[in-house]
Amino acid sequence: TGEELEAEQASFAYIFRHRVLPILGLFVFVLLVSASLFYLTFEFIYTPLKAESIYKKGYERIEAGDYQRANERFSEAFGLWRNKSWFFKYAQKFRDKRQYIYAEQKYEELLRYYPQDKKGALEFADFEATYLNNYSKADRILRDHILEYSLEDKDGLLALGDINLAWGDSDPKQYGD
Repeated sequence: TGEELEAEQASFAYIFRHRVLPILGLFVFVLLVSASLFYLTFEFIYTPLKAESIYKKGYERIEAGDYQRANERFSEAFGLWRNKSWFFKYAQKFRDKRQYIYAEQKYEELLRYYPQDKKGALEFADFEATYLNNYSKADRILRDHILEYSLEDKDGLLALGDINLAWGDSDPKQYGD
């Protein structure tokens, strides 16, 4: 009856169920969407941009000759957001500044985090052979990081041949390899 309906509509349970719960549900939905949007923005926009600026500041420190601080900046940025391309940039800049120990460290870190990175292994092996004349290490890098995973990798085999030919100039026994 109408009286029962009015009594039911006046009850707390009815008011809560038909007036408060829809508003509460909408509030929770908006809160979840806002929190998700904030998290995604922070995680995938702010954090990479912040890390990129730190990578750049460290890179600039190399140019200024502050190599230790550059490495600290790199580590800080890498902790925020991993970016493989910065390993190459830092290593090449260290190499150009004749800071071979730092360049070698960057290449080793690269291969520690990305052990099957072909470009990194080729570049590191070339660096070891060309700049440091450490042919045995260059040979080991190519064998461990390229040829162990792909025995017939053309680029790896060519680089290995070039390294062994260069090595043969100083140690003729290597011409056989």
